[in-house]
Amino acid sequence: MNAADTWVTLKEDTKGTHAWFLSESGELEFFIFASAGRPLAVQKSLADIAGYAKLPPAYSLGFHFSKWDKSNTAKKMVRRNRDFTEKGFPVDVFWLDIDHTSHNRYFKFNPETFPLQEVEKLNSAVKSAKRRLVVIADPHIAIDQSYDVYRHGMA
Repeated sequence: MNAADTWVTLKEDTKGTHAWFLSESGELEFFIFASAGRPLAVQKSLADIAGYAKLPPAYSLGFHFSKWDKSNTAKKMVRRNRDFTEKGFPVDVFWLDIDHTSHNRYFKFNPETFPLQEVEKLNSAVKSAKRRLVVIADPHIAIDQSYDVYRHGMA
C-alpha cells in the first residue's frame, strides 16, 4: 500500500531462498494472494482491498493529440484545433506537454507563449469544438525556493 518505489530481490542458493525489500520511503505493507488456477479470484481479492476501477470518461477513450514542441504557443494550439476541424481529422483531447509551462514549473503557464488571454481563447476554441484540453503534470516538481509549489510541498 506504500506509494513509494519499492524493490524486491529474490535469490536462491544452497541454503534456501532469500528475499530483500527496499523502499524509498514509508513503511512496507504486503498483501499476498494465492489462488491456484483462478486468476479472477485473485483479481477480485485485490479489488476488495484496493478498490474497483471506475469506468473512464467516454472522451478519454477517443483520439488524443499530444506533441512536445519547444516552440509551442497558445495561438499555435488554436490553429491546430481549427485545422483538425477543417480537415475532418478526429481528435477528442489535446494535451499540452511541459512546453506550456514557465521554466518547467507545473501549474504556471509561460506568460510569453501561453499568456492568460490566449489560453482563454484556446479553452474557448477547444470547448466550442466539443474537445478537451489537458495540461500535463508529471510527478516531479522543480527544486527551487522561489517556486511556491515546491515551498508549499516542503512545508
